[in-house]
Amino acid sequence: MPDPDFDRVAELFTRAVQLEPTERTRFLESSCGDDARLRREVETMLRFDDVETPDAFTDSRLLEGRRALDRAASELLDGLPGSIAGWRVGRRVARRDGETTVAVENERDGRLAWLVVGDAVATTEVAARIEAEGPSLVALRHEGLVPVLEVGLVDAREGRKPYRVTAVPPGRSVWRYLSDHRPETPERLELVARVADAIAAAHRAGFRHGQLEPRAVHVSEAGVPVVTGLGGAHWTGADLAEPTARALAHKAPEQARRDREEIGNRTDVHALGLLLHDVVAGRPALDVYGRRTREALRIVCEEEPPPLSRAGLVVPAAIEETARRALAKRPSDRFATADAFADALRRAARASGRPSRRVVVRVLLAAAAIGAGLAVAL
Repeated sequence: MPDPDFDRVAELFTRAVQLEPTERTRFLESSCGDDARLRREVETMLRFDDVETPDAFTDSRLLEGRRALDRAASELLDGLPGSIAGWRVGRRVARRDGETTVAVENERDGRLAWLVVGDAVATTEVAARIEAEGPSLVALRHEGLVPVLEVGLVDAREGRKPYRVTAVPPGRSVWRYLSDHRPETPERLELVARVADAIAAAHRAGFRHGQLEPRAVHVSEAGVPVVTGLGGAHWTGADLAEPTARALAHKAPEQARRDREEIGNRTDVHALGLLLHDVVAGRPALDVYGRRTREALRIVCEEEPPPLSRAGLVVPAAIEETARRALAKRPSDRFATADAFADALRRAARASGRPSRRVVVRVLLAAAAIGAGLAVAL
């Protein structure tokens, strides 16, 4: 039997990766039908894309090596030395936005971590900035930021590439946390506000994130959101890689246009507004999945996101206004800082009491199921 068509695998992966884990099974069943190999390929990509907890790194097979999921990542790994600054290189975990993440093991004490390597060779300017600013990033500590353990340049086949080693994020992805715990809206608002606190701490230290999206947020067992991915976009502009429809779903207009002059800390404020939609409404602010890249680009740059209440929620006006301002198309119209966004969100939440997560669709489906059961019984 021939291998599944890669374009079809990529299409299904792009759609499935945005769904909550509980929804993915139903989606794959309907999309893959009886094609077991197609489904297996998509599930493999999902598994590599969403390594959740430190426990995943205790699987020795990951460090012994697995088949890379695309040629580019394989070539990058083949071009790296077997050990970087005392970290033994394992195999690929994920690849996105011009960077490849690899599982690594400390040769001295056996600690497991993530190695993130830029795809592009570092320019003289980037190399100088990493050397000057790297120690500050390594020294940065905040309960909402995954620690960066080491930063530098590695000699790869094509030349010197920027890398950073980070601790393994604790707990589980934000999607898994929301799926497992089903927190009420006030808890979801506070979760986003705490992510904003972490981003604000990074800004005060002189670093923008640039790649903030749900996959960059984990939640510890104590319920504390923790942000990973800090450092890549700040130095290399990894968030300005050639956009795809999937990537554009979590980009600000200036990132979509690849406008370096406009990109800054307020770009992260826009990302926080997108995260608010993801966490509270359970879906992206703008529907660009399955669109051609040009159409997705137009939507991101021109169309206003619908209100949070479109998801069947009762959302007070103050919270809607906070989301609307964070998602303004022009950076100058957004909150000036991540701190200001967090403060506004908390004020809106306090003034609004405890809004209900009344998801109309689920109520209707439940009612339909009960009705069907009664009909069968009769």
